This record gives sequence, structure tokens and C-alpha cells, in this order.
Amino acid sequence: MCLFVGLAMTNFARPGIAAEAAKEAEAPAPVALTNAVLQPVSFPKAMFSIDITAGKDPFFPTSLRRDPKPAVVEPVQPAPVAPPLTAPAIASMATNLAGLNPAIVAADATGKSYFKIKGLAAAKKRRFVTLHTAVKSYDFTTGDEMLLRVPDGTKRVRCLEIRPQSAVFQIEGEPEPIELFLRDDF
Repeated sequence: MCLFVGLAMTNFARPGIAAEAAKEAEAPAPVALTNAVLQPVSFPKAMFSIDITAGKDPFFPTSLRRDPKPAVVEPVQPAPVAPPLTAPAIASMATNLAGLNPAIVAADATGKSYFKIKGLAAAKKRRFVTLHTAVKSYDFTTGDEMLLRVPDGTKRVRCLEIRPQSAVFQIEGEPEPIELFLRDDF
């Protein structure tokens, strides 16, 4: 306390201030009421409305996003009705079937139609082919062998050769290798 009074005297150079500071330092702290009952305070909850007719967007006030849109009713089109099959129509279908590629018909009949080449790539001296089953796509280089997921289970497939527009694969359960071509219409 003496140090405080001394500092007060040197700083302010008035004896009255030092005496007041000494009284404040010696005065007891005010007594807090301990028997007071606390009153519960309730805070209002924030309420937000997403009604598009009330107000406007506070972040984008010029936005038209909240404006009601008119309902668009599309006219229902009747289902097309196939013409009845006649003898000339059946004859034309038979000639169309006769002109099909036998390799494609055989591939569809044996269930290999879900193997398709989706991409060919070359990087320096290596070539890559992307083989897609109906489930997933797989990347191969020449000599790679993988167990592929197909719709009816799994098949082990080995890439024998990658050509400029096709690739040759040996598929598990098939007696001969199969050449798959890169299609332009995928």
C-alpha cells in the first residue's frame, strides 16, 4: 500500500488523490446477496418460414426462384399400335435375318454379347484396351488375365493381342479366342 501511495503522489502530485486511493484499497468488497432466487429466462426461438408466397429471399432478393411456376400439363399420347404381321412382312424379316453376321448371332446365342470394347489407347510401346462387361469396365494390356464380373457370375478373361481397331481375348469356357472390335456407335 505504501508503494501505491508513493506512486500516486509522484504521478499526480496531489495529496488528496493519494488519500482516496488508500481508502479504496482498505475498503471491504461489497457483499453479494446469496439468498436471491434466480428467475428463469426464456429466449424466443427463431422461426423460419419456407412459404414461397411470404416475403423474399434475404440473400438473393431479386431472384425469381421463389416465384410460383405455372403447371405444365403434357398431353397424353396414345401408345403406337403395331401393324398386323402379313406374309410379305414375315418374308422381309426372314431375308433380314439371313443377312446377319454369323459371328454376332453366335456371340448373342452363347451369352458373350455383354463383352464390348469401349476404348483403345497407345502409350509409347504399350497398348491398352478397355473391356466393358454389363457390370464394370476393365483395362487390359497384352498378356493380362483377370477375373471379371459379368451379369451371370464371374469369368476369367485373358488378353492375347491388341490390334489397331480390335483386341483378341480368351474367355473362360470358350474353346477359341474371340476378337472384339471397337464400335463407332457407342
